[in-house]
Amino acid sequence: MSENSNKSEPVSSEETEKWDSDPAGMMEYYKNQPYTLGQSIADIIDNSYDANATKIDVKIGFDPSSDDKPYIVIMDNGDGISEDEMKNALRLGVQRNRSETELGVFGIGMKLSSLAQANEVTIYSKKQGKVAVRRISASYIAQNNVAEVLKFHSGSQAFEINENRFIDGEWSTMILLEDLHGARRFMSMNKSLQDSLTGEIKKIKTHLGLTFQRVIEERTNVELVFNGKKVQPIDPFMPWENNPYYGTIQENRIVTTEIEGESVDVKIRFVIIPHTNNFDNSKSCKSVNQGYKKANDMQGLYLYRNSRLIQYGGWHNMYGDTTEEHNKLGKILIDLPSEYSKQFGLNPTKSEIKLPLKFLERVKALGDEEKAWGDIKRAKKMTFSQAFDYRYRNEGKKKKKLASAPAPSPAPSQPTAPTGGGAPQPTAPAPPAPSRPRRQQTISNTVKQVVVSIDETGDETVIKLDKNRDGYEDLMTKLRMWQIDRS
Repeated sequence: MSENSNKSEPVSSEETEKWDSDPAGMMEYYKNQPYTLGQSIADIIDNSYDANATKIDVKIGFDPSSDDKPYIVIMDNGDGISEDEMKNALRLGVQRNRSETELGVFGIGMKLSSLAQANEVTIYSKKQGKVAVRRISASYIAQNNVAEVLKFHSGSQAFEINENRFIDGEWSTMILLEDLHGARRFMSMNKSLQDSLTGEIKKIKTHLGLTFQRVIEERTNVELVFNGKKVQPIDPFMPWENNPYYGTIQENRIVTTEIEGESVDVKIRFVIIPHTNNFDNSKSCKSVNQGYKKANDMQGLYLYRNSRLIQYGGWHNMYGDTTEEHNKLGKILIDLPSEYSKQFGLNPTKSEIKLPLKFLERVKALGDEEKAWGDIKRAKKMTFSQAFDYRYRNEGKKKKKLASAPAPSPAPSQPTAPTGGGAPQPTAPAPPAPSRPRRQQTISNTVKQVVVSIDETGDETVIKLDKNRDGYEDLMTKLRMWQIDRS
């Protein structure tokens, strides 16, 4: 064995040989990446955001030449790609300096996600008045077994229609996906292609709303449109559910973990959403679960990078099986530091994250601390998992009973006789359905420690609270209840 075999620095040409790959074989690998159509579209949208676009338009349509040729087109008014920049833009895994705010990470997302859906991928861009065109044709590469891109478009009617849209709308870059082999992933055997695609479009709409919820809310100067309508942000943690007894409960914490010898603070948030039977805004709550995952699979960890949702659903073995019915009200938001994406296990396709075991252990340790979770079980101290389990098993059941209680019966116009005979007796009206009594609230010692100062000036009293002290959330829960009582 050569003495240089374990070295990472370059060695002489006599000790190496070129590592070739088969273009046709690699193309099959690219085409079979496990992207949903929504994930592929989201990856391309990432590039539009990173190109400083203020308008991003996504459309799914059919080529006029046939009703079984759907296409996807994404346009933006960002920086554009010049002829000289095209080669690097299409290179898989290109290494370049990226700002810490960019949504892209590894330089392969747009290419792989596009090829996972389409055999023909056309990139059409205008910069400084000049147009550059490249087409990645899976068919051409497979048939000729060459790693080459084409410098001309497909010439299809779909391209011609969208080229006119591109010019009229003064867009900068257009990505056109044609010959969608990925349709097999959403095609239903008992539905037509059009009907299957209609169902997929509904899922994509929700997926984009979830994936870019925080990005949309933070970057208000950017308009993201899908099939002619602005994408509405969908917050999976349902903050609008603010009922003091049954509403969403959130607890912000910091997990400090060691990465490459440095202590890194990671923001996390424990969330317990309401039971389905206790939704105040049922329409908004149910919209959260209308994407690729339904309510039972939406429990678990929500992993964000630069406010973009990367992965959601699944406990990473923290609380057992994802599909455990009693766990589905629990969620944990984790904001991954963008500069440590690789160390936190983000894979190159941005479709999966394998978090370090020590980090997960610290997250679980925080969740295992006993504390009051809002008004769950009369604010008894318990762990995070005990709290969302208790809410599922008890609170929905209680509310359901109250809702199904019989309505008061009207007083009869005539007295009725008892079944056993005797003088007729009037029937008393049925009592109204009971409501949950409001118990007297006590101020604990931990709540007292939250108050930093009290300033009584004129008709107002200003109380400053320390958010980092134990008892802050308990006190705020009580204050919100009192506010509602006054209204």
